[in-house]
Amino acid sequence: MIKQALVYSVSFFIFPTVLQFLFKPEINWVDNIGLSIFAFFGYIFFAWMNKSAKKDNK
Repeated sequence: MIKQALVYSVSFFIFPTVLQFLFKPEINWVDNIGLSIFAFFGYIFFAWMNKSAKKDNK
């Protein structure tokens, strides 16, 4: 679960950074890092909720 969350959050960091590098004069590092941290914890929370919901249904 952690490995998948890391892949998901790194993609949320790399994609906006590359777009900003190509199309804007500056890169908003703090925004990109914050987005990736939010994506990491969001993915963990979503996976945790799905796992607990599947456990309750059994």
